[in-house]
Amino acid sequence: MALDIDIVEARNTSGNAIIPNAATSANLQFTSTGDVYYPTAFFFSVQVYQPVLDQNFNKTVTDVNGGDVLPGDILEYTITYQNTGNDSATNVVLSDPIPTNATYEPNSLRIITDPDPLLTTPATPTDALNDDRAEFNSATNRVVFRSGVGANATNGGVVAFDDPNVPGAVNDTVTVKFRVRVNSSISSFPTPISNQATINYNGLFSGRSFSGVSNNPATPTLSDPTIVQVVQPSANPNLLLVKRITRINGSTTNGSVNLAGYDPDAAYPYDDNVIEPSLAPDPPTYPKADTDKWPGTTGASSSTFLLGTRNGGQAKPGDEVEYTIYFLSAGTNPANSAQICDRVPTFQTFVPNAFSADPDAPSGGVGASRGILVQYNGQTLSYTNDADGDTAAFYPPGTTLPAVCGGVLTDNPTGAVVVNLGTGATSNGSTNLGGTVPNATAPGTPATSFGFVRFRAKVK
Repeated sequence: MALDIDIVEARNTSGNAIIPNAATSANLQFTSTGDVYYPTAFFFSVQVYQPVLDQNFNKTVTDVNGGDVLPGDILEYTITYQNTGNDSATNVVLSDPIPTNATYEPNSLRIITDPDPLLTTPATPTDALNDDRAEFNSATNRVVFRSGVGANATNGGVVAFDDPNVPGAVNDTVTVKFRVRVNSSISSFPTPISNQATINYNGLFSGRSFSGVSNNPATPTLSDPTIVQVVQPSANPNLLLVKRITRINGSTTNGSVNLAGYDPDAAYPYDDNVIEPSLAPDPPTYPKADTDKWPGTTGASSSTFLLGTRNGGQAKPGDEVEYTIYFLSAGTNPANSAQICDRVPTFQTFVPNAFSADPDAPSGGVGASRGILVQYNGQTLSYTNDADGDTAAFYPPGTTLPAVCGGVLTDNPTGAVVVNLGTGATSNGSTNLGGTVPNATAPGTPATSFGFVRFRAKVK
């Protein structure tokens, strides 16, 4: 009795595999050109060479804003995987559709780790198509990452299997990230945001195509999507103010200074339509959440609404300076009892008849001087300075100010403009109550969620 053990590569004389991919059976034949033998038993095993990228293919999510996931929050997805098979994967391409109820956050693609030694990580690919190894495809609303050694703008690269016997092929973890913004228009709660990535690749040895889907490691279920629940925000009114100089002596220019342009402050979070979590909320300086709902405003680059400048240049005695206070109800709920108070600056005096030629607001005193202009709900109207029937008033120097002005209310050396805003606002008389300003659901929507207050003061 003899025992013969061999390892052979099962190929025919043409070099083709005798047992092809997906085969479920094989015919075996005993032959000999010499001795006669009588086989008693025959055993064989087949080694399968296959890359496996979906065994540790995990996807997690973090709310960048912290706390509960709310409309308008930014979510950051992190996707990791390794090749846990016994063959290298080629043409590795990961794609991930942007989930329903969310919008891709521009320029958020990141490659944190990659086995390609020629790629410096972390890397920041652009959103554009066909210029590097990742992109956001707006036509299909998905992000795409091409990973591995040799990946480029059109093809995926090679991700070797983690063989401790192969130098450089140990712990070749790929990690990528991108961000989305939860749609602010969500009105039904809780609303799930479900997301799952797909990875496609080929086997180096077999040439066969493979694919897999990401797994949520926070659940015991395998290959399940990553889900977060958007919950209803708690009551959080947020009336934001931006103040600018809009004219000097009736002109929108003062020397070389343009008073009619858009002048955002990079250190101030509330004067653009860019959500800046690093700036706000940050009590006590900026306690309220940031916004992206100013009307007529594109990011931090342009605005047809927030016009004016922070520094109007030089002014001399007798010059009239026009101040505009823009307001926006940017919270998750309407702003109730809304009022604005602005004290006249030191060394200036209120101009009482600055807007007497503009259309009158209803209920003001007939023939009274009008030094306050208010734009609200599509109308721009002038208001009297007296505490009469309309919702604005000028409190002259020496008078006691209403509580909205803050500080020592009897300390009023220059006077103050007070405006009661919104639906249900009362006159600046004995009751002096602000009304309700609905919260904005989108830039310029509703028209009652924003406006401005304007007055002029003369340099002494």
